[in-house]
Amino acid sequence: MKNLMTQNTLFRRAALTSAVVAGGLMAVNGMAADDDADISATVVVPITIDNVVDMNFGSFSAPTGAASTITLGTGGGLTPGAGVVVIDDTAAAAARFDISGLASQAFSITIAATVTLTETVGGVATMDLTTSWDDDGAAENNAVSSSLDVVGEASVFIGGELAVAQNQLAGDYAGTVNAAFEYE
Repeated sequence: MKNLMTQNTLFRRAALTSAVVAGGLMAVNGMAADDDADISATVVVPITIDNVVDMNFGSFSAPTGAASTITLGTGGGLTPGAGVVVIDDTAAAAARFDISGLASQAFSITIAATVTLTETVGGVATMDLTTSWDDDGAAENNAVSSSLDVVGEASVFIGGELAVAQNQLAGDYAGTVNAAFEYE
């Protein structure tokens, strides 16, 4: 019986110790607080670019007296320099890129400042193009940024001044102008 009393006493002491420890832990936790924060993210439509018109200077003759230029405006008009004669301007066109994306969002414009055109048959003759661009087909202001309209659309037009050497080799010339647009 004494053994049973000792066991009961030990059990009560263990239970009391557990209650004290648990109560102490409860008291510590009773002073703690927690809360939650909501998380959100918005993924917008990507900016897209579509080259809808390629740049074309039409046909012209090279100057014989001295080097000159021919300028293609962003609206598509040609202006020949001294000694350059426009033969056919019906195909003349500024490059046009249509941009689509998030309505009213600003975007940056990065266009190569100079491009080299190479004669397509022999590949030895070249002409350098100094580009100009705008977002309205008239200003030629080389803007570094613009904005999409309220439906998420815009256009950028690229023209430029083509350097034509004295007695430039006759033939077809080709090159590529890169245009990059990115949300700001």
